[in-house]
Amino acid sequence: METPLTRRVLEDHDAVIEASKLLPVLKAVRRGDFSARLPENWTGLSGKVADTFNELVEMNARLAAELARVSVAVGQHGKIDERASLGGTVAGTWKDE
Repeated sequence: METPLTRRVLEDHDAVIEASKLLPVLKAVRRGDFSARLPENWTGLSGKVADTFNELVEMNARLAAELARVSVAVGQHGKIDERASLGGTVAGTWKDE
């Protein structure tokens, strides 16, 4: 029989399991491994966190690639008017003004 207390214990257990999966992925991204992703099959709040995290990693990968492109354009080809662009649907500070 499931009670509010047992349901809470199960939810806490699930959160610990998901956090244990989150940490290695966070560390991989910190090392520059932008292929690291959280599982796409998580549901509920964990699923929203995973989706948002994966989107952020993808944005960081695009930013790193774009900075590398601009670095080559400016450093090797002398194109000092070259600008970085993330394109897509970005907002806030990410957005080109």
